[in-house]
Amino acid sequence: MTQEYAPIDFMEGQFVVLDGFQRIPRRRVSKVIRGCGAPMGSLTSKKSAPVRFLVGDGFHDMERSGDFAVEVDGVVLGHVRDVEECVDLTGARVFGEDEIIASTGIGLPANARMSMLRGALQGEPTRAGWNHAVAVLEAWPDAQGVEDAIRYAADLTAEWPREVCVASHRWIKRSAQAAAKRMALAGSLEVRNGDDLRSVLRALDGAPRLEAITFRLVGHWFFPSSIVEAVLRHPRGRLVRSIVLDAPIRGSGSDAARDALLKTPLPRLERLHVRRPPVVPAFDRDEQLELRARTPAVRAFDLEGTPLWEQ
Repeated sequence: MTQEYAPIDFMEGQFVVLDGFQRIPRRRVSKVIRGCGAPMGSLTSKKSAPVRFLVGDGFHDMERSGDFAVEVDGVVLGHVRDVEECVDLTGARVFGEDEIIASTGIGLPANARMSMLRGALQGEPTRAGWNHAVAVLEAWPDAQGVEDAIRYAADLTAEWPREVCVASHRWIKRSAQAAAKRMALAGSLEVRNGDDLRSVLRALDGAPRLEAITFRLVGHWFFPSSIVEAVLRHPRGRLVRSIVLDAPIRGSGSDAARDALLKTPLPRLERLHVRRPPVVPAFDRDEQLELRARTPAVRAFDLEGTPLWEQ
C-alpha cells in the first residue's frame, strides 16, 4: 500500500536541499521551491525561520564530506556530522523524495498531477490548499499541458476569496509569455524587495482576477522608489490593501513616492506602515490627517513609528 503524505507547505520555514536524489533531479526540486517563493538556505547560512531539509533516498548511503555548521535564529549550534544529528540539535524536519513527489508531482504523469491539483483545490478555500496547488503548477512543465491544468485550477478557484490566491513570486519574475499563463489565477499580488518595475507592471496587467495588492519592503535591501509610485498611480493602484515600507528607498524619486502616497485615493488600504527614516521625508500633522482621510478602511496606521491616533 502506498503511504499517503501531507503536502509540504513551501511557504513555511526555510528549506535546505541536500543530495542523494535518485528519482527526481535535485535542481528541479530547488527550482520548484524557489518558484513557490520559499526562502532557501544552505548548511552554513543564518536561518531566520524553522529549517526544513529535503533529502534524497540515497543521502544516507553517500560518503559525507565533513562536518557542517548550522545556525538557527542567530544561534550557532556547532558542527554536526549528519542530518540526524542536526535534527536532534535543531528540531528541524526532514522530507524525503516520496514526500517531495507527493507535494509537487515531479516525475508523475499528467493525470496523476491533475488529480493532485484537484485534491488541493476541492473543498473549502484555504491558503494551504492554494500553496499546494502552486507547488504542483510550478513543477508542471510548460510543454506538458500546463494550460489545461491552469484552466482547471481557474474553474476550481472561481469562487475563492481573492486574497487567498496569492501569486507565486516567480510568476512575477517570469517572462511575459510564461507569467501570463499562471498570473491568470492570481487574486492577490505582493510586491517585495528585489522586484523590478517592468515585471511588477506586467503582473498587474496580466492578472484579470486581481483584487488585492500588498507592499512588503523590509530589511536592509534598497528598493527603487519608482515601484511604489508606479503601482500607486497605476489604474489598479486602488486595489492596494497593505503598505509596509521598512527599508531605505533607492533613487531620487522618494519625493514622488511620498507624493503618490499623499494624493492617491486608497479606499481598500487596511494597513499603512512607514518606518525607518529616511524612507520618505517625515509627514507633518496635516499630511498625516490627509493620509488618514484618503484611507478610510485602514485599521493599522503607523508613520515613523508613531500611530496617528496616539498623537
